[in-house]
Amino acid sequence: MRLEKNYQLLIILIFVINNINTQNIPYEFFESKYDNYFLDIGQDWDRNSNLGVIRFQDLKNFESYSTMYPESLYINLRGGLYTFSSSTAIYNFSHFIYKKYLYGYLYPRVINNEVYIDRFTGIPREISRFGFNSGETDLSGIGFQNNWLRFQIGRGSESWSAGSDIAILVSKFSPSYDYFLLGSDYGNLRVRYFHGFLESNLNQINRYIIGKGVEYSNKKSIIISFSETVIYSGFNKSLDFAYLNPISSHLEIELNNRLNHSESGGANAVWQFSSDLMYKDLLRFSFNYIIDEYVLDEIQKKEGKENGLAYSYRLAISPNQLNKKVIFNFYASYIKVGTPTFRHGIGSNNFVQRGVPLGWEFGSDGNELKIGLKYFDRKKLSADVCWSNIKFGSESILYRPYEKYKDYLKGTFPSGYIKKTNTFTTQIEYNVKKNFRVMSIIEGDKIKNISLKFGLKFYLSNKFYVK
Repeated sequence: MRLEKNYQLLIILIFVINNINTQNIPYEFFESKYDNYFLDIGQDWDRNSNLGVIRFQDLKNFESYSTMYPESLYINLRGGLYTFSSSTAIYNFSHFIYKKYLYGYLYPRVINNEVYIDRFTGIPREISRFGFNSGETDLSGIGFQNNWLRFQIGRGSESWSAGSDIAILVSKFSPSYDYFLLGSDYGNLRVRYFHGFLESNLNQINRYIIGKGVEYSNKKSIIISFSETVIYSGFNKSLDFAYLNPISSHLEIELNNRLNHSESGGANAVWQFSSDLMYKDLLRFSFNYIIDEYVLDEIQKKEGKENGLAYSYRLAISPNQLNKKVIFNFYASYIKVGTPTFRHGIGSNNFVQRGVPLGWEFGSDGNELKIGLKYFDRKKLSADVCWSNIKFGSESILYRPYEKYKDYLKGTFPSGYIKKTNTFTTQIEYNVKKNFRVMSIIEGDKIKNISLKFGLKFYLSNKFYVK
């Protein structure tokens, strides 16, 4: 009985003392899904981007709050819990804006079981308090943003991809890392740059990540972007000043020995072309194409060396929006990542973070086909029913995430032992009240292997101004 009272007291304290929404919108929050529904029917495309997800500052209703009293300190408080199956998380989600342009954000969580908690990579402790044995600050930082400039330093993860849930290079589902972000908008042209520290392993190898991208958008129906993403590493390596130039090229830096270490091959660059197209608020087509390694030398071709490529695309059709009150969305997506893609001759330059792929959740050396239907009534109910077929081989970076590629020679795809899954999933969320939602997931790969899981989300929030 005493333990139960202490547990209740802990929840109350978190609701009361949380004191500073975040810049990124956490995927597990309904606001993130809400945003994806509207993008599929052509709304808010002036704020849509292939170089990062829509953030709280980009939402129109949030913008109205922060501009109501531009000379004041605006504070948005939120604290709550979400539980799913055997996993429970208590969190504090908070955000402030000072004089319209300066902002800060914070999103710590404590949990009892990380199995069903998205992106959580906190280290479990041998002891627990009230059943909770691990904690992590998933998002935090400070920044400045106006109509054309954005600068941010903190913790989080970038997602550079056209379309919803088809990111294959860097994704919002990856573990968070510390980085700074610099962006600028020039009407229809946008540029983005970020530079971050991933981790340091037991061998004192420090790992870093850089992203550079340029994007064109007509703010209505077309977005086209090109980006370069680099991972570099080295023994006790410090931040490389050669990569601080946001418009430099990895090839020029490395081939001309401008790095701050003497060893060669200390970086791994990947280039991505993305396009997001909308037709009459009815049809949305999103496409990403990635080049990790492209064989041009005739000698290498004769030796049987293959390209390191990946691509993904998604088609969404919203045939009947019922006066914009109810959204039906049919979609199909396909992802393919080559066998050697995202691995490097130096394993510490692989596209992983804390042993988890930075992009597609199944890593590499595989493909995924997904077909589904989404329903959203804007008030109470949202549902997503989908079927997926997934295959990945023994060279996926899910296995041996910090080891180099086996070879770059053409072979079977996927390679070696192939893991195959056919999954049918139904996800339903129902809004009981404004701040209380219940959810369920029904999934299975065979008739006799169907599972049903329930969860709930509850939070308290408040917004106020300090003059």
